[in-house]
Amino acid sequence: MEQFCRQCQTAPLIHFPLHFPTPICRFLGVARLQDRAIVASHAYNTIIDLNGVKEVLTSDQLSVRPGVYFSFASGGSAWHLVSDVEGRIFILISERSYPVRAANACLDELQRSVRG
Repeated sequence: MEQFCRQCQTAPLIHFPLHFPTPICRFLGVARLQDRAIVASHAYNTIIDLNGVKEVLTSDQLSVRPGVYFSFASGGSAWHLVSDVEGRIFILISERSYPVRAANACLDELQRSVRG
């Protein structure tokens, strides 16, 4: 059975690449906490510089702790991140108007789909 992010209507979450029916969610990714390497990602209707994403992930200003959601705005986008105890960082880049609670719910579903 395919899993869907009910918040941003992405489908399916188990397989990359994903299909985003609207440009609200621009990017989903998973990175290793240890070295901040992006291990899975998908961008919809936009070009995302993965080196730029890694630069943000390695920033001294970014403090990620398991289970703690972190959101910030940059340009016309909003970044939403959360990490887990297995050492993964889950990333969602969306429109700035996308509600934080919806982004967090989407990240929760992405975490569940990665865990299997």
